[in-house]
Amino acid sequence: MYILTNMLSLRRTDGSGFLIVREVEKRYGNFHALHPVSFDLGHRELLSFVGPSGAGKTTLLKILAGIEASDGGSVAFPGAAGDPHPVNLVFQDYLLFPHMTVFANVAFGLRAQRRVRRSLGTTYGRDAIRERVFEYLRRLGIEEKAQAYPAQLSGGQKQRVALARALVLEPKLLLLDEPLANLDRTLKMETALFFRDLQRRFELSMIIVSHDIEETAAISDRMGVIAEGQLIQLDTVAALRNAPVNETVAQLVGSDPAANMEETI
Repeated sequence: MYILTNMLSLRRTDGSGFLIVREVEKRYGNFHALHPVSFDLGHRELLSFVGPSGAGKTTLLKILAGIEASDGGSVAFPGAAGDPHPVNLVFQDYLLFPHMTVFANVAFGLRAQRRVRRSLGTTYGRDAIRERVFEYLRRLGIEEKAQAYPAQLSGGQKQRVALARALVLEPKLLLLDEPLANLDRTLKMETALFFRDLQRRFELSMIIVSHDIEETAAISDRMGVIAEGQLIQLDTVAALRNAPVNETVAQLVGSDPAANMEETI
């Protein structure tokens, strides 16, 4: 369990850039969904973007994941040199395959990699896949659900399966799209702290987009405010609350720092 004290003490970067985003933008016809956005992400940093629905947050995630092509700018991963797949995205709706067991869902990406490796003349055996899948099911506390189907799982269990499916590929950057949406108020903070623990245990760089400001602020190293497709301000939570650049930031982030909570591990 975490009780957080000082947001700045949670910062886990090593001073070098893992991800560098410069002037990335996206248009859908005449609609400017994302105005030019620039930021850096450090190794083992948890960065969040908050804002109202339709602000452009998920569009940004899709561009970072390579699902959407940007209409300008660049995304570079100098901190993941030599890794062809440094990123994985977990969608808000999890997108589990309903006809597959939990084990098969989590193994899906590894089996796809196996086919690619075979074409390259390398091997990736079934036993190795099974061992790796069960390792991540254990680490996420859902090993006993390996033979269950998504329809037999609770919402929280489905979320852990989606996380296991992403983490089993050992990405360097994990992207989470609205991971606190549709949760009871009492579960939001518990789940947010679970993500912070996950990020630390797996030593991930992580980007979360959310409209749940209070819970996301409590776990973020830095937070960016996006509204109407524009990144208005990106800084520590304390800085956003003490020196918001405009009324939009002040209204969204508020003035009651999440830094007043104590941290225990």
